[in-house]
Amino acid sequence: MKIQFYGCSYSDGGGMDTKEYYDYIRNEEWVKEYPKETLFDRDGFDNDFKDYFRYSDIIKRELKCEIKNHSCTGNNNQHIFDTLMNELENNTEDIHIVQWSHFWRNKIWYEKTKKFYRLSGFGKEAVAFEENNDNMIFDDTTKFFNQWLEHHFNEEYEIQKVVNYTKLLTSYSDNKNIPIYFITFDILPYKNEKFIDFHNKLNLNGLSNYCNVKGTNYTIQTYTKDKIMDGHLSHVGNKMVAEKIINKLKQDELL
Repeated sequence: MKIQFYGCSYSDGGGMDTKEYYDYIRNEEWVKEYPKETLFDRDGFDNDFKDYFRYSDIIKRELKCEIKNHSCTGNNNQHIFDTLMNELENNTEDIHIVQWSHFWRNKIWYEKTKKFYRLSGFGKEAVAFEENNDNMIFDDTTKFFNQWLEHHFNEEYEIQKVVNYTKLLTSYSDNKNIPIYFITFDILPYKNEKFIDFHNKLNLNGLSNYCNVKGTNYTIQTYTKDKIMDGHLSHVGNKMVAEKIINKLKQDELL
């Protein structure tokens, strides 16, 4: 069995790769599970550490299955959809877990470099990542992105696109008998039987709202009691998502 994962940094273990986070949790018992020595690069990141504790890899160890994680920093819903469709061409026996990202992110073609870019951030923080890696540029693409956000972004339209993608993929899943499941980070005004359930209330079923419920430790910010202001999933949050996915697969008799 192979499970493929699609999404942005929330599905890629974002935030758990920083030395700041590691320094906060380094003496906790669960960290001893990590089988390697932590090695941070000159920018203060250890990708192997965050990969080990992200929910896709927790599932890999729990189910002893093969995985492939396509998630990446600053990813947008168009690129998530495109990547999934490419994989569905040749991987009809796999299980696919799709995490929809922020609705305001975008994907554009840049004729100057003959490449697609993932656009994320706001104002001076706007950044363009090359389509299939984390190489960044800060030129015409980010200027365009800020102009698009200011003058052309329609949130209702972008949300409806994701609803349409979800309905289309659900029909495809049913017709081809290919297991495709969905997680939404922000609130999506639509839900069907293919969603990983976090809460029975629609406004709490988005991962962002659910993980920030008072009293939980699902985000790095809540786990560190505001010492680190990072809304990405903590190791506790990643474990929770892994358990929700496994329970759904068991419910649908795929395990």
